[in-house]
Amino acid sequence: MLAHLVERSTGQPFPDYVSANIFTPLGMTRSSFHQPYPADLTRDLAVGYIDLFGRYLPQGGSYTHVYPASGLITTGADMGRFMLAHLEDGRLGDGQILRPETVREMHSQQFTQHPGVSGLAYGFWEQVTHGRRALLHSGEGLGFASELFLLPDERTGFFIATNRRAFGLHNAFTTAFLDRYFPAPTGVDAVPQPLHGSAERAARYAGIYQFFRFDQRMVEKVNVEEVVITANANGTLSTSFAAGRWVEVEPLLFHQVDGDGRMAFREDSAGRITDLYTDHWPWAYRKGHWYNGSLLRYILLGSAVFVLLSAVVAWPFRRRQGWAWHAAGLTGLLSLSVLGLLAPTLVVDLQGGDMATLYGMPPALVTAFFLGLVIPAPGLVVAGWSVFAWKRGVWSLGGRIHYSLIALAGAAFLWSLAYLNMIGFHY
Repeated sequence: MLAHLVERSTGQPFPDYVSANIFTPLGMTRSSFHQPYPADLTRDLAVGYIDLFGRYLPQGGSYTHVYPASGLITTGADMGRFMLAHLEDGRLGDGQILRPETVREMHSQQFTQHPGVSGLAYGFWEQVTHGRRALLHSGEGLGFASELFLLPDERTGFFIATNRRAFGLHNAFTTAFLDRYFPAPTGVDAVPQPLHGSAERAARYAGIYQFFRFDQRMVEKVNVEEVVITANANGTLSTSFAAGRWVEVEPLLFHQVDGDGRMAFREDSAGRITDLYTDHWPWAYRKGHWYNGSLLRYILLGSAVFVLLSAVVAWPFRRRQGWAWHAAGLTGLLSLSVLGLLAPTLVVDLQGGDMATLYGMPPALVTAFFLGLVIPAPGLVVAGWSVFAWKRGVWSLGGRIHYSLIALAGAAFLWSLAYLNMIGFHY
């Protein structure tokens, strides 16, 4: 949207405007938003990789369809020039890209989910670490991850980029850098004291929280980020996004016991906890139900696939026992076919690889979504026959149990697909 406004107000394509007004004044000769990339830069592009079960697989070049987000190619030296301009009131040498008052406005907090946690500036988000306020912005592409990190008050910054999605490495580097050059002040901040009655309230915050930034109706639901909050016996909380313990210091506001972290919760008019806000990332998370957790879905889906596979294996041996077992075998075969069509794209997607869905829906996924509409037909037959088998006592006890498990597995598999919007065409 901002790029669109730039183009409307200047009459220039966004890449041209940025090149003339930011890159050229700062001497950033190795940076571009143009797509396709300029020929003189293309030959020097790094190769991005994904780690797929211990193997590093190179990723091809990409086209960013959410133009111009994620469309910048640059170098560490060029980003150094950009950071210096932000640390020097918008100037680098003879190049001036911003007025000092504009820089101050950009670096000021513009929004926060809760006054007790960090928020957003213009183009940056805040993070309090080692007793200091940092401004940063990170991102990732196909096989890449990068982060720009500024300490405005210390007039210091760094830029780190990796040709693999390696935010763990980024975090380790940030911690080591700050420990070495800007260690946290000692003897200043006391250990946060828990609010009276916090131990009794801790359990109400526990649960699974899902990242807001996804469409509940689309297939992207499969890749939604989640945070797990656990209540400890001593009344503190633990989180899946940061180590250590957290104590409630104000109503709905928690401080990290052995760190700088802050997180806050929101409750509705009935007193139910609905949202989570953190300054680890300034995002919002919605509290889900017990069935929202990915671990439960993986266990359920894995168990269903195992049983459905057994239906396919048993099909040749039970085909003489009537069309009921044909329906069971067909349910298993269709379900496993859907999984086989989905798996390659989803595994690569979850590992940060070349997401084919960015450029349209691949035929394999379209076929899988269509088969999801077909599975209920034999599945209903299996469900009906499992009831009939127990009422009439047909087959052996083991056969009836196996058949009932196939009916349950088919239902569990269909529920998993439906929950992730993978039945029909939700894209």
